[in-house]
Amino acid sequence: MESEQPVTGPAFAAERLQGYAQVRARVERRGPSRAYALLQLWLALAMAGYAGAFLISFAGNPPGDAAAGAGTYSSGLLVFPVLLLSSLGSGARERFSIRTKPSRAYWVGYALIIGGFAALLAASVAGVAYPWWATLLVPVVLFVVMAASPIRQLSRPGGCDVEQWTNEPLSRPVRRTTVLIGVATALLAATSTQWWFPITSMATMLLLFVVLIGWRADWGLPRTGYGWGPMHWAAFGIVISVLFTLSVLLSNTGWITPPISITAGTLALLIMLFTAFRPRRPGRS
Repeated sequence: MESEQPVTGPAFAAERLQGYAQVRARVERRGPSRAYALLQLWLALAMAGYAGAFLISFAGNPPGDAAAGAGTYSSGLLVFPVLLLSSLGSGARERFSIRTKPSRAYWVGYALIIGGFAALLAASVAGVAYPWWATLLVPVVLFVVMAASPIRQLSRPGGCDVEQWTNEPLSRPVRRTTVLIGVATALLAATSTQWWFPITSMATMLLLFVVLIGWRADWGLPRTGYGWGPMHWAAFGIVISVLFTLSVLLSNTGWITPPISITAGTLALLIMLFTAFRPRRPGRS
């Protein structure tokens, strides 16, 4: 029986190099996946919601006590979730290993949005009246600028690579951070009608600062965003929507009473607790 020729030599090396080149070329040609486009669309909606809630919370409140009260609600109920969103989103983007270079039109759009945002805030502080629809225009334009690319990718046949993004059991550090996010947001919502709400707000911001120190730790926010699946991001969207809604209503109406704020905080906590332990690991009921 003849022995097999060893798989070595210049021919084999050339074949391996050619295979590597082909794989690398496919990776470089690869565009954002459908899952990544959906995540970008979610982030666009969340940022537009934040911008709208922030402007509506401040808009229409004249300088003085009313504006001071609106600022207290907005800083406590809006700054915390948007900082979470930024940190969690950076980890989620790493999951898909996609690096894109924004176009010049993208940056021009952002510059116009920031300019409009600053102009509306300045007008509100100065007591200058402006049309009510101007408050909604900034978040709408922000959503259009951020969502244009993922919508185009999702609507174009074959425009996105197929990549599975499923809900997987969270690691213990990520699960603990998820629970902690639920506790912090629940405290903010539940105490938003209390006179000592600024104390709760400062405590949650201090907690967030401590978590941000461990940026690259297993329990850090980027790692948590990396480990979350669609279900966890959907739950987080509901929770921050609760905070945005409370900020708007507390700043402009008298509808929110302590029982309502406590109910909202309890709802936020239950949602995050449920998703922190879902899906369960195999073998557990």
